[in-house]
Amino acid sequence: MGTSLIGLLGVVIGIFLNELLRRSNRIANYSTSVFERRLTLYEKLFTILQSCSRIATEVIENSELTKDQRHEFVSEAIMEVAQFCDEHELYIDEELTIHCVSILIGVEDIHYIKDKEGKEVEIKKFRSQLLSAKRMIRKASGIADLDDLYRSIINPKYVSPIIEYYRELKKHRGIKGKWE
Repeated sequence: MGTSLIGLLGVVIGIFLNELLRRSNRIANYSTSVFERRLTLYEKLFTILQSCSRIATEVIENSELTKDQRHEFVSEAIMEVAQFCDEHELYIDEELTIHCVSILIGVEDIHYIKDKEGKEVEIKKFRSQLLSAKRMIRKASGIADLDDLYRSIINPKYVSPIIEYYRELKKHRGIKGKWE
């Protein structure tokens, strides 16, 4: 009786372990294709934000644009980001979507700020939000983690006068790098 009970228990444990391994393998098989798809979409979102940055700069700096033209350009850029994120909401993080759609709101009004310091503050705020979005995309896509991994493995040591100057500027400003 004891031997058959042990045998039955072994079969149940075997079935349970087999199911766990099967699920793990299924997740591993899907994770590669999901990662590739997400990476492609985050690359596209990054490119869209680059385009939006150029539009924002044009809207802020070009004195020949009318108020309606500024509003139209910014609205079209916001809609492009929103539509892209909506179409791919299965893969793109919801909070990242909210941030990316929101960073352009109000950019068309920066041109009309008379106070030079106030205008610079708003421009810096926009650029800071844009940089934050790019950082979030790098993190969400896995690129930031892969960069850290590659740096730890390869440990490149770049040397040139330009790079040395860049390092001094970073040190002076108290930042670690472009994405920090």
